[in-house]
Amino acid sequence: MRGSRRTRRVPHATPHRGGERSGDVPGRERRPQRIAKYQLEAFPHRLRRDQFAQHGVVRQHDAGIYRFDPRSHKLETYVSYNFANPWGHVFDRWGQDIVVDGTGSNPYHAALFSGHVEYPNKHGRPPQVYQQWTRPCSGMEILSSKHFPDAVQGNLLVLNVIGYQGILMYKLRDQGASIVGTEDTRLLSSSDPNFRPADIKMGPDGAMYFCDWHNPMRWSISGG
Repeated sequence: MRGSRRTRRVPHATPHRGGERSGDVPGRERRPQRIAKYQLEAFPHRLRRDQFAQHGVVRQHDAGIYRFDPRSHKLETYVSYNFANPWGHVFDRWGQDIVVDGTGSNPYHAALFSGHVEYPNKHGRPPQVYQQWTRPCSGMEILSSKHFPDAVQGNLLVLNVIGYQGILMYKLRDQGASIVGTEDTRLLSSSDPNFRPADIKMGPDGAMYFCDWHNPMRWSISGG
């Protein structure tokens, strides 16, 4: 049985103020960000993946994350690690990024294992950003909108589709040269057994949008 996607909009009471970007925090200057596209690949069955790009072949053994520069068309390996299913990758306003291995819902600070290693080598497992109690995670987002209270700005939104079917929030803070998170107020959940929040994004109007896969089936073909 195939599920149908339902897009839901979390309403807000405060209108968006013209001339301001949703996500701007008073007293902080926005930093210019480099444009790049990231592709997350899951290959848990001992496969070699060859990506053919303008600047040559980029090889990856099993899972990993690629980075593509649309200006130069350069493709490179960003993270070489034995993920099961890297299903989420987000950046905060300062360019710090977190990637989650969705099957176990394991969150990692990408800076800890995005250094270059020669093919077919892999990075070892880095410390987690927080200790999860749910799985699997189908996606993440950084909460960044003036329509939400200051206390939750920059929180990490984490989707979960089995057991706890809803959206969790984690408050992030610096610890040494890395990031750690602690669980904050849970944003929402549903008792509907078909509820499967599959993706989430902050919209340009400052509202939060998430997609409900709405499927009674709880397993993918690969058992994730």
